[in-house]
Amino acid sequence: MSAFISLEEAATMTRLYRSVNELMLSLPYQNQEILPLCETFDAEQVRSMLDNEGCVGLRVYYGVDADNKIHAVLVGVDLNDADILPGEEQPGNYIIERSERCPSTCPPPSVLNS
Repeated sequence: MSAFISLEEAATMTRLYRSVNELMLSLPYQNQEILPLCETFDAEQVRSMLDNEGCVGLRVYYGVDADNKIHAVLVGVDLNDADILPGEEQPGNYIIERSERCPSTCPPPSVLNS
């Protein structure tokens, strides 16, 4: 499962990603801000999703919008490692996207992003 890592390890990982992310794309897709550097999600929405009955974790999927931009899609996970999804009998806040995506809306500089 997940584990805490040091700031140094996180900074190394994000620096490497920034240096190679465009190289991972085929030429026609480079320099179009397809791969985000980061995404920021509202804490209240994340808490609301994690407060759903049976939620023990958070899973991140990756999706592509109509402009070919990659986005993180967050969903809660139950004890059986199954996605907790909305249904007729389960109204609630189950899936989060629509983050602030960088590039476009980038956070202030830190060791993780500059």
